[in-house]
Amino acid sequence: MDQILTVLLNERDSLETKRVEQVVNFCGNGLLSDDSDCSKIFRDFLKNIPSDILKKYATECLDGSVGRNPNSGLILQDVVNEVGDRLGYEVTPGYYRGAPSRIGNDGLWRSRDFSFVLEVKTSDLSIKLDPIAKYRTQLVDANQLTEDTSSILIVLGRQDTGDLEAQIRGSRHAWDIRMIGIDSLFRLLDIKENLNDPRSVYKITELLKPIEYTRVDKLIDVVFLTSQDISTADNPEIPSEELSSKIINLEKPNHAEQQLIVGRSHSSPVNFYEKCMARVNQKLGKQFIKNGRVTYTSSDKISNVVLLNSKAYDESEEGRSFWYGFRPNQNEFLSEKESSYVAFGCGNEETIILIPFSRFKGFISELVTTNDTEGSLVHSHVFIFEANSRFSMRVGDRYVDITEYVI
Repeated sequence: MDQILTVLLNERDSLETKRVEQVVNFCGNGLLSDDSDCSKIFRDFLKNIPSDILKKYATECLDGSVGRNPNSGLILQDVVNEVGDRLGYEVTPGYYRGAPSRIGNDGLWRSRDFSFVLEVKTSDLSIKLDPIAKYRTQLVDANQLTEDTSSILIVLGRQDTGDLEAQIRGSRHAWDIRMIGIDSLFRLLDIKENLNDPRSVYKITELLKPIEYTRVDKLIDVVFLTSQDISTADNPEIPSEELSSKIINLEKPNHAEQQLIVGRSHSSPVNFYEKCMARVNQKLGKQFIKNGRVTYTSSDKISNVVLLNSKAYDESEEGRSFWYGFRPNQNEFLSEKESSYVAFGCGNEETIILIPFSRFKGFISELVTTNDTEGSLVHSHVFIFEANSRFSMRVGDRYVDITEYVI
């Protein structure tokens, strides 16, 4: 990547002040075109930026405050495809400009059981549905998707879409086409990045499919599951006295640990994730993009990180304690990549314990757990203690020194 772009990624203030057209000017020859270095560099850059900057770029493509830019529509196409990638789809970008020998869709989004043929428009002016429907037919003929498990998704930049909605409803393509505004697409991404459970994400993205809503059970399921997920705390309450006794049943329990258990206070909100991830990025030499509420994936798709934060309990001369809840879906997420890490923020972003998952997973079976009423695992309890600048984790009936993983 260009050195200027690398600097931008590491300088948040500069990233926020540069318009997207300026960023494109730093990519190759500054002109987006199919299979060009400019396009490759720009798309790689988009994979490394936070989602709020991605939304900023979409807004700049549509605001027109600095005059018409020849790259605006092409930039928006790349931005929208990057959103699809972050929503969890396997994305194949389309061509910028059509040609007789090419299928002219703007992108192809694939999930495990469905595909969307993407069309990105800045407004609903002059949109012809037949050519877009033809792209889908051509992709079916090319064995890139099947007719029964695919539809067309039009992403529109402007909010006034009444004419296009009426056009779709009155056409023979009514059952094959759905439309979403760019603002709503980013709201969907924002919801996804604040969820803990991948099941919720899957339910939400199902709403993009053409579904008949005479019976609204599926909509209610989505609302219920999502609200339940979002309302779940990052760290649940300190475990019950019965579980606590299993944790502090040592010959000479640490005073800080005793105080933590006896207090049984709820973990107060600690929100220093962004600052923690900046340090993790620096340590691992990668850019990690938010995947869920506490999950992150590197821009090269090679590594996953789960970041859990805790306030400090019982800060005294004898030391400090930290408590975290590690969930089964986080275990599954880290298991997806060979190179994964679990990070524990200890009170603030100044002290982070970054443990390779290959090491941490050996502890999981010995951690005290909380189950639901049906006996299913809710989370495993991770207790970390610091005394004299040494950190240890309570594993089974022993303490394991993890100081080497402090960054």
